Amino acid sequence: MWLMQGLTPDHSSLSEFRRKNVKSIKQLFKEFVLLCKSWELTGGTAIAQDGSKVSASNSHKNNVKKRNIDERLKHIDEKITEYLTSMDKTDQEESDEENNNPETLSPKTLMKLLNCKEKLEASKQQMEETGVKEVSMTDPDARMMGNPVKGFDIAYNVQMAVDSKHHIVLDCDVINNPTDRGEMTPMVTQLIEDGHMEQGSETAYLADRGYYSGKDLCALEALEINAIVPKQNPPHPKGMPEQFRCNSFTYSQDTDTYTCPMGHTLYPIQMKNPETKRNAYRNKNACKNCPHNKICISGKTKYRTIKRAEYADACDAADARYVQNKQLYNLRRNLAEHPFGTIKRYMNGGYFLLRTLPKVKAEAALLFLAYNIKRASNVLGFKEIMARLDARSVNFSLFSHIYTHIALSA
Repeated sequence: MWLMQGLTPDHSSLSEFRRKNVKSIKQLFKEFVLLCKSWELTGGTAIAQDGSKVSASNSHKNNVKKRNIDERLKHIDEKITEYLTSMDKTDQEESDEENNNPETLSPKTLMKLLNCKEKLEASKQQMEETGVKEVSMTDPDARMMGNPVKGFDIAYNVQMAVDSKHHIVLDCDVINNPTDRGEMTPMVTQLIEDGHMEQGSETAYLADRGYYSGKDLCALEALEINAIVPKQNPPHPKGMPEQFRCNSFTYSQDTDTYTCPMGHTLYPIQMKNPETKRNAYRNKNACKNCPHNKICISGKTKYRTIKRAEYADACDAADARYVQNKQLYNLRRNLAEHPFGTIKRYMNGGYFLLRTLPKVKAEAALLFLAYNIKRASNVLGFKEIMARLDARSVNFSLFSHIYTHIALSA
C-alpha cells in the first residue's frame, strides 16, 4: 500500500496477482535473501532446517483413499436409489403429503450426489491408472498428513532453512510427502547453488531426528557439510534389556567385526542375495555357550545376527559429530521453530489459499518473504532499510547512465 501511494486493491485483485505471478514471487523471495546477504544479515555459524504441516485448501470429505472409495460410492448409490424409489412411489400415489415429505431428497441434493459420484469415479480411475492410494478432489496435490494439533489433516509439508545470525530464512520449499526423510540433500544443494553455503565450510547444518537418513548423511558427507542430526532409536524386541539392544554392539572398522556386550566377536557372513546392500554379522558358537542367550536372542533362531546398513559409516560419523556438538545442536529449536510460529500465529499463515503444488510453493515464498522483511526491519530499522535502498537505486541509475553513454559512443 505504501509503495502504491495509498492505493488499496480489493481481495480479488490481490488473489489474482498472487495466482498469476507464481514464478516472480518465488524469484522475489530469493532476491531479497541475496539483498539481506549483501547487508551482512546472514552468515551465521549455523543453519537449521525444519518442516511443518500447513493445511491445504481441501476438506476431509473431498479426500478419498483406495481402501474406502468403493464404500463411499456404494453409499451414494443407495441415496440415489432411495430418492428415485421415493419419486416413483409419489407419482403412483399422487399424494401431496408425500411430495412434501422432509425425508425425501430434493432435486438439488440429487444433482450434488451425482456430481460427487462422478468425481469419485474419476478419482478411482486415476488411482487405478497411476497406482496412488490417495486422491484429493479439490487440490489434487494435497495429502493426508499427521498433525500434532488436529490429529490428521489434508496438508502440505513446508520445508525451510534459517540462518542463525538474524533468523533470516535462506530458502523454502513445499512437498506433499508427510515425512522429512530425504529432504536435507535437496535443500543443502539449493543453498550451495544460491551461494548461502560452501562445500567444506565450518557452518553447522542442524536438523531434528526426523531427517536422519543414511543416504542423506552420506550425500552431505560427500559435500563436506558439517551436518548435526540426532540418531533415531533403532527398533528392538519388546522387553529386551537395554544392555543387549543393537546399539550396544560395537563395530570395529579395522577388523570389520562387531563386539557384543559380553565381549564376543561377531564376524561377517556371506549374504545369500549378492544384491543385498546390508552386511550381516554373527557368531553361532559364542551365542550357543553364552549364559545370556535367552535374553539377547528373540524369535526361533539360536544365535544373534547384527546387520550393518549400506550407509552405516556415514551414520557412525554423524552420530559421533552429534555427541561432540550437543550444545550447538540445542540452538536448533530456537532457530527453526521460531519462523513457523511467527508465520502461523502472528501472520495467520497456518493454511494455504491457493491450490496445486506450484501455486502453493509461491504462496509459501510470499509468506517467508514477508517474514524476512519483518526480520530485516527489526534488525536495521525502517529508515536504515530505506536509506540503503535509495543508495542502491542511485548506484543503479548511475550505472545505467554510464552504460547508455558507452553504448551511444560505440
